Amino acid sequence: MKGQDLQLVEILKTLANLRKHIDNLEKDRVDFEQRVTQHLEQVLMECLGKIRKSVEGTEREMKDTKRQVIDYALKTQRFMDAASESMEAMHKYVKSLEDLIHPETFTRFAQMVEKLDRAMKLQKKRN
Repeated sequence: MKGQDLQLVEILKTLANLRKHIDNLEKDRVDFEQRVTQHLEQVLMECLGKIRKSVEGTEREMKDTKRQVIDYALKTQRFMDAASESMEAMHKYVKSLEDLIHPETFTRFAQMVEKLDRAMKLQKKRN
């Protein structure tokens, strides 16, 4: 019984550490979104300035500037999507660890570990 209590304590510690990590990741994500937004605003303002100048210039310069803004926006969106997927995966992982704490799941897990331990001992005896 004491071993199971120790395992439960370790799982709870792991969950607490994961929760802290997720909170830190969430803060980092918010900070990142703010920095990206600020950078995008700066880039867009620079692009607007370039567009104003290019109106007096050639049509090709305007198309190139527009293409650069679109490419940057698409790259940024892909990165943000990947970051969001990563956060979702981390939340699912934490949820699966939280599910392990339910008594019946924990009992099944302990039974599987015992079966595996017995199988390994039998295998050692055979070898």
